[in-house]
Amino acid sequence: MSHQAPRTLTAESVMLPEGHRLRRLPMLGAAATIVGIGLLTVFGAAHPAKVYAAWLVAFLFFLSLALGALYFVLIHYAVQAGWSVVLRRLGENLASTLPVFALLFVPIWLGRHELYEWTRPEEVAKNPILQGKSGFLNEGF
Repeated sequence: MSHQAPRTLTAESVMLPEGHRLRRLPMLGAAATIVGIGLLTVFGAAHPAKVYAAWLVAFLFFLSLALGALYFVLIHYAVQAGWSVVLRRLGENLASTLPVFALLFVPIWLGRHELYEWTRPEEVAKNPILQGKSGFLNEGF
C-alpha cells in the first residue's frame, strides 16, 4: 500500500471550467431578480398594502433565522465550546447575511404609512385610541 502526498489545491482545481453551464447561474439569478422586481412593481401597484405586508412577513422570517444563527454562534463563543467548530461556521455564514437586511429594510421604511396606521396623522386625528398612544406610537419614538 503506497501513501501519496496530499494534493495541494489550486484555483484551477476548484473553479468550474470555462463554458460550464453552472457558470451562468449568477446571471440567471440576477435576471430572475430583475424580472421579479418588475412583476412586483406592476402587479403590486394595485394593492401596495398587501405587498408591504407580505414583504414584512418574509423579512421578519429570514431575519429571525439570521439572528438565531448569531445567537447560536455567540453562545458557543461564550462557553468556549471547542467541539462545535464545524457547526459554528454554519452559524457564522448564516449570520453574515445580517448587513443585507439593512438594505432589505428599505421597502419596509418606504411602506411604513401603508403598514402602520399610526404613522398617518389623519388617522391619528380620527382615532381617540391612537391619540392616547401618540406618546410612543410615533415615528420619532
